[in-house]
Amino acid sequence: MRMYQMALDNVSETNRIYRHWIRRNMAYTQLVQHQYDAAMRGYEQLVQEHPDMPSAFNLILCYRALGDPALMREGFTRLLSVDSKERSSQIRGLNDTNVGNRDSGVSGAALLADILAPAQEDREQLKDELGKEQQRRSERSTRFILQAAKVIIPVIGGDILASYDYIAGVLRSEGYGQLAGQIEMAKAIECLQRGETSIAVDMLRGFTRDSSSGMAGSALQNLSFVLQLEGDIVHAEHAAQQALDKEPFNTHALVQLGNIRYGQEKYEEALDLYNKALNADPGYTIAEYNAGLTLKHLQKFTEARERFERLSRRHPHDTDVMLQLAESIAAQGRDFEKSRRLFAEVNTRIPSDASVLMRLGQLVAQKDENKALFYYQEAFRYNPSSLDACGWLGYHFVKAYDFNAAAPYFEQAIRIDPNAKFFILLGSCYRKMGEKETALETYSRAHERYPQNTDVLKYLIASCKECGKNELASQYEAKQNAIHEEEGNEGINQQNQGNGVLQQREESGTRIEKKKKKKKKGSKLIGDMDQQQQQYQQQQGSNNVIIGRSNNQNQNQNQMFGEQNDNDDSQSPVRQGNQSKAITPTSNQQQQQQGQGFGIPMSLGVGSAVKSNKGQVIGQNVGIKSKQQGLQGKDNVVFDEPDEQNW
Repeated sequence: MRMYQMALDNVSETNRIYRHWIRRNMAYTQLVQHQYDAAMRGYEQLVQEHPDMPSAFNLILCYRALGDPALMREGFTRLLSVDSKERSSQIRGLNDTNVGNRDSGVSGAALLADILAPAQEDREQLKDELGKEQQRRSERSTRFILQAAKVIIPVIGGDILASYDYIAGVLRSEGYGQLAGQIEMAKAIECLQRGETSIAVDMLRGFTRDSSSGMAGSALQNLSFVLQLEGDIVHAEHAAQQALDKEPFNTHALVQLGNIRYGQEKYEEALDLYNKALNADPGYTIAEYNAGLTLKHLQKFTEARERFERLSRRHPHDTDVMLQLAESIAAQGRDFEKSRRLFAEVNTRIPSDASVLMRLGQLVAQKDENKALFYYQEAFRYNPSSLDACGWLGYHFVKAYDFNAAAPYFEQAIRIDPNAKFFILLGSCYRKMGEKETALETYSRAHERYPQNTDVLKYLIASCKECGKNELASQYEAKQNAIHEEEGNEGINQQNQGNGVLQQREESGTRIEKKKKKKKKGSKLIGDMDQQQQQYQQQQGSNNVIIGRSNNQNQNQNQMFGEQNDNDDSQSPVRQGNQSKAITPTSNQQQQQQGQGFGIPMSLGVGSAVKSNKGQVIGQNVGIKSKQQGLQGKDNVVFDEPDEQNW
């Protein structure tokens, strides 16, 4: 500040431009130092003497920091008037023929003639440059106005929806109808975020009927996104198609319709729409990302890798892109080390992400399962409710004959998912540890929850005999036999029902010439029923395996637990950590169960761009962002920082 003051003292009063720059930088310095009263006085003087958009905007920031709603409203109106004066002065400057130095005595017409004397192509180039400069200034003013509205809307009134209405009304009264439409669009998004979906949908539909606002295409795109979230896919698709009918090269609408096709499992069509969006805008990150996900789902891993590599060059620090690139490389199965390095880098950036740790553990387990143990233990530490982590750790310690270490993980797995398989594994651990009574109690808990499960009964009978409770074991054996007999009767009944249907078909076809063909079909049906009965009886002996594992691994586990059962090929519900699958976009629940969670396509529509590294839906509205960020450190929202020329 002292240096600025010295510079100001040494500049002549006649050099108003330099004095204005110095005073503007002084006010900005006071603003970033949180000296809001001094900065406010400086900007008020600047706006009064020589109004400009950066000073008027920073004055609103001072009012916002001081928390005066009346001054904020006054400052916003003043910002609009400053913009109007700048626009009118630009028009006068372009139309004024007296553009010379008014103090030099040289006429502006003569100077203009000298300037425009060159060839016609030079005059056209000058006109293009002037048009570009005017467009640049217009976009800059629009950015200042929308940002100022975003800063003050949450605090200028009691109800934020009323604040949106106030700002939109001021903009319309000053002739900014298109900006008022963007504010009303932001209001609709705010309603959506507050859960008032019906109000938001009504407002968006109002935009689609009002062609004068210029927001119909954006409203249709956002309406499509809202309807998709509500599950109304038919109307969501119709709205997205209407948006494309109005604007065929609307990249946001193309991606939105692509996301709808993706949800309908029409992956080729979705990929085609994403590619159309990229043809219209090659730098559209979200279209490129979603196209990569779609290619992964189509198992075109080489092409998916190319897409994510391009994204990685543009966004080298984006963890979502890193994860998808690592998954694509891992799916190719050719560059293990590069995939591992990418997962490790993501883990460095997000050390507490359990799904990343488990995926890294799965990859490392392909080479060395003992090294993978660290990653699964870390994943369990950060997310004790992960069924994958519990199962993998429990089975790992079982294979190492460390049953004391395995038991707590199976206990936790039962708390998460009380499946019969986990009860059996936990009880078997206790039996190997010599805690026979605890094992019997565990099997009893499983039987209370699954009284018809014959696998549980089998282990319960063995445990009762080990504890010397032969009478109780006999009772469970009788129950087990009754269940087997009941299952056998059900199989016979199914076969009899099939034979009855066959007999009816044969009787109804006695007067038809193709009786022999029907008899052949009947014989085939009898064979099918016999095969179904055999399959049904085989399936009753065991429950479905929760997480798949090879038969050899199950047999190894049975050998460890000392169980004598030839048909016990699916006792362990725990998946081997070294089984690696290509990640495909799935539901959030499936992602959490698989420990992957990186496959939901990003969606364009309502809401500010909020991206999650779990691949959650990413929304983006057209116009003003809906997420009210407030001031967020006053230096972050100041547009006019001192540049080299100002310094």
